[in-house]
Amino acid sequence: MNKKLLLIISLLLTLIFLPICAFASGFNLKSIGGVNTDGKLYDQWWFNGLQPTFSGDAPAETLIDIVIDGNSHQTTTDELGNWIFTIPEPLTSGDHQISLANSESNIAFTLTLGENEVNWTTVGSDSGESLPTVGIFFPTLFLLIGGGGVILISKKGLER
Repeated sequence: MNKKLLLIISLLLTLIFLPICAFASGFNLKSIGGVNTDGKLYDQWWFNGLQPTFSGDAPAETLIDIVIDGNSHQTTTDELGNWIFTIPEPLTSGDHQISLANSESNIAFTLTLGENEVNWTTVGSDSGESLPTVGIFFPTLFLLIGGGGVILISKKGLER
């Protein structure tokens, strides 16, 4: 086979098996009531108001289910993957069970509301887990054949 034909075949294979960006199925709570949650997952959050707004990110244009003390609500992420939801009616002071979910993940916690309800010792302990970040990854998707060898292109880099 001549080199020119081999090059054309290699280019065609490359175009056929061109890697496609795959979006990670992350789901994050970024803030409660405008307070940055820093991507942490806690069993309990405290907020001194009674009608907080939640915001976060998830894959673009996906549905977010919000359950507050058994009452269901929904919102949708925008084309950039951002979502925002404000509780429609002020809640009472004290503990409220919150569940935020999309098709891939679920975040559940107790939200304690009210100025006199904040446990500042626990708030300052910073003992939550970090959530995975929504992002892009490039899996191993294709082989490039050329010059008598095979080159594997993966997320680790080039391998021969």
